[in-house]
Amino acid sequence: MIYFCGILGFLQAFFLPGVAAIRLAKIGINLPLAILLGVPFSLLANYFLIFLCTLLGASFRGPIFLLCAACLVHVFIQNKKSSPSLIGEDGGMELGAFVSAIISAAYVLYFMTRWVKSFGTIIYWWDAYNAWNPWGLQWLNGKVPSGTSQYPQLIPMIYAMGYQFIGNSKVQFFSKAMVNSIPILISVGGFLAAWSNKGGRVAVFSAIIAFLFMTNRFLIPWSGYADAGLGGLVFALLLLTFYFCRGEGPLAQRRVSRGLIWVAILVGFVKPTGAVVSVIWPILFWNLSKRTFNWKV
Repeated sequence: MIYFCGILGFLQAFFLPGVAAIRLAKIGINLPLAILLGVPFSLLANYFLIFLCTLLGASFRGPIFLLCAACLVHVFIQNKKSSPSLIGEDGGMELGAFVSAIISAAYVLYFMTRWVKSFGTIIYWWDAYNAWNPWGLQWLNGKVPSGTSQYPQLIPMIYAMGYQFIGNSKVQFFSKAMVNSIPILISVGGFLAAWSNKGGRVAVFSAIIAFLFMTNRFLIPWSGYADAGLGGLVFALLLLTFYFCRGEGPLAQRRVSRGLIWVAILVGFVKPTGAVVSVIWPILFWNLSKRTFNWKV
C-alpha cells in the first residue's frame, strides 16, 4: 500500500495537475511539451495549494487528495478523446537531432541507474538533512517554516507531499526520490524533444546541458539537494525557449509562451539564485519572441 500511495504522490507532484491544466487550456502539444510544461505546472499547482492551506491554518491532506482525484478523472476522460503524439509534424530526423538524442538518452540512463541505487536510502547530505527535510516536516504539520533565511520553499513542499501521501514522515526515501526525479524527468523531455526533431539546435542544446548536469556534483539526483530541482527547471526553461522558436503558429506560440513565463516564475520558488532567473528570463524571452508575434496581454 505504501508503494501505491508513493506512486500516486509522484503523479500528483509532477504530472496530474499540469496535464489537466494543459488539457483545460486546449493547448495542442505533443509528448515532449507535455513533460516540459506538465512537470512545472504541476509543481506550481501543488505549491499554491499547500501554501494557501497552511496560511488558512488547515491541513493540505484533504484538498490535495481531492485535487489528485479530480485530475485523475479529468485526464482519464480527456485521454479517451485524444492523446499527445511523440513525433512532431516535421517528418524525418536531422542528423544533429539523432546524435543529440543518443547523448541525452545516455545521460538519462546514467542518472536513472544512480537514482535506482539511491532509492531506499535515508536523507543524510548536509543541506537536505539540516534544512530541506526539516522545513518539509513543518509544512507537513501545517506550519510555515521558521529559520529559513528567506529561502524559497518549493523543495521542502515536495518533501511534505511525499510524507503526506504515504502517511509516514519517518519513511524518507519516497520524498527524497521525488526531489531527485526533477532533472531526470526534464531530461526525458529533452530527449523526446530531440527525437521528435523539433530542430537540431534544440537537440544539440539538450545534449550540452545534459553534459553539464553530468559533470556537476551538486546536480546529481541522489542527494535530495534543491540544486538538482533548480537545475532541472532551468533546463526546462531553456529547452522550452528554443523549442518555441520553431512554434506551430502564432496562437499556439502565444498560449504556451505565457506558460513558459510561469515556468520562469517557478524557478524562483526553488532557491534565491533561481529568483534571478525569474526576473531576467521573462525580459530576455520577451525581446526574443516579440520578433515572432506581437504580444497582447
